[in-house]
Amino acid sequence: YGLMNSKGEIVVEIKYLKMSAPKGGSRLYAVQNMDYQYGAIDEHGNEVIPFGKYSLVDTFYKGRSRVKIYDKEEQKDRWGIIDEDGQVVEPLIHDHIGNFVEKDYVWIEEYGDRRPRIEGVDL
Repeated sequence: YGLMNSKGEIVVEIKYLKMSAPKGGSRLYAVQNMDYQYGAIDEHGNEVIPFGKYSLVDTFYKGRSRVKIYDKEEQKDRWGIIDEDGQVVEPLIHDHIGNFVEKDYVWIEEYGDRRPRIEGVDL
């Protein structure tokens, strides 16, 4: 995947395995490079969220993206939310965060007692 402008000119080289367009007024594209690492770029192809920092960077919606890391010590995924500056706005401590694109809330799940504890968080 890459990006082309309205004149048909390539503005971001075709070099990504996956690309998710920003939604809800966001400006960053969540992308996966050829090394299967996730990051985020702007409309000019500038790297804003470094590749490999997170094991997943999801679609940016209203300036936020859910991200995931693998906790080697606990041997499980940990989810959080970042903004378009790369600042963590919800700590990467959660068992799961649901996809919140096109929604105005977030589902956060914890599995400590084998049943999900779900709470809504406003965007």
